Amino acid sequence: MLRQYFINHFSSPPSPAMTKAYLMNSTRYLTGLSANDNLWSNNQGMGGINLGMAFDGTPRRLRDQNQADLFTASGQIRVFSGRVADTSKPFRVTLAWTDAPGSTVGAAYNNNLDLTVTIGGNTYFGNVFRGAYSITGGSADPVNNVESVFLPVGTTGDFVVSITAANINSDGVPNNDQSLDQDFALVIYNSQAAAITPPRISQVSLVGHSITVQFDSVSGATYTLQSKNSLLDSSWVSCSPRTSGTDATISLVDTNALAPTRFYRVICE
Repeated sequence: MLRQYFINHFSSPPSPAMTKAYLMNSTRYLTGLSANDNLWSNNQGMGGINLGMAFDGTPRRLRDQNQADLFTASGQIRVFSGRVADTSKPFRVTLAWTDAPGSTVGAAYNNNLDLTVTIGGNTYFGNVFRGAYSITGGSADPVNNVESVFLPVGTTGDFVVSITAANINSDGVPNNDQSLDQDFALVIYNSQAAAITPPRISQVSLVGHSITVQFDSVSGATYTLQSKNSLLDSSWVSCSPRTSGTDATISLVDTNALAPTRFYRVICE
């Protein structure tokens, strides 16, 4: 059912990692098992499957093994920001990835990604729960290839979801030109775009094909430099190579920078 839902709504089926992330993001906490039963547990895992929630039409932000999100080294970070769409519904974030084949001796896990969610001045690590909901404190999960943050009805405001490549030591995406890499699937339930003030460009400098743009930035947002030859052009294109970042300066090589006329803009994603 989930596979057909994705084909109907998004044209392509979900990856195995997205299938796992989406279903585990939509679970129902099983009451009556134990007064001290914290997710995740031996009694209920992450809860009972709930297709009603999975297909309820609540806005979600989905990232399914996007090439732009690929980790190729330890220490890299991917950041996604937004705002809770409906305070009458819970807010949930689930990260999953298909790890490289594990060893038959000792620990079977390889690449390690860490999920962190910041909202309302609080920071939550993936898989740190008390009862049905996430709590502050604790530490990042170094073992599991699925991590979740579940917050209750009434959660409000802007959020920042950070995914950190804590340890990339294996080939998590075979058959490409990277020997060390890892992609992931991300589900942010009850999410809408945050109201972010458009960046104001303060300075543009050009030396040969190298362009540097300085602008005002907002913490947690990701910016991309785009360009076109004429204001009459129907669409902007990301400069080559595509560069994005959260710093207040973007520097790159634009092979079209020496055209007679070139227009640039910075967009927030």
